[in-house]
Amino acid sequence: MSYKKNLAAVVWIVALISQGIFIGCATRQLPSKKEIAVSPEVGFPPEVVAKVNAGKIRFEGGDGSSYGSAAIVVGATDSREEASAEYLWIARKHGIQERDWRPVQRSVLQRNGKQYDLLIINVAGKWPARTYYFDITDLSGKDEDRGVAAGKPAR
Repeated sequence: MSYKKNLAAVVWIVALISQGIFIGCATRQLPSKKEIAVSPEVGFPPEVVAKVNAGKIRFEGGDGSSYGSAAIVVGATDSREEASAEYLWIARKHGIQERDWRPVQRSVLQRNGKQYDLLIINVAGKWPARTYYFDITDLSGKDEDRGVAAGKPAR
């Protein structure tokens, strides 16, 4: 009897997760296909998009194609905002995430005393995968100062 109850509970939890709903987690309204077709910015945190559009978060450095020409996100207050801005930067270059391009890997690396986010993406219809480098040296330590947990971008 308890096996069936456990199995039912697992099936119920999997169903909730697949619908994007889980007890204690905030849910958000997914954009419609019409909204997604209009702008690659749909689905990104509105506060990050607004800060980028207002110039409060800006992109400096190079084109992100190597360590030496790494892009730098300036003005982000924590790693979540910075990571969302990185993904937005890529979306503005390549189009809509999950339609025109897809993230494959994200890593934090250190080289020559600097810290980098390395993002590997697949662009639809193009091979090989593209790699982008973001210099996050200036952001290191800000999360610990604010008590923010580093993680995936809010997308």
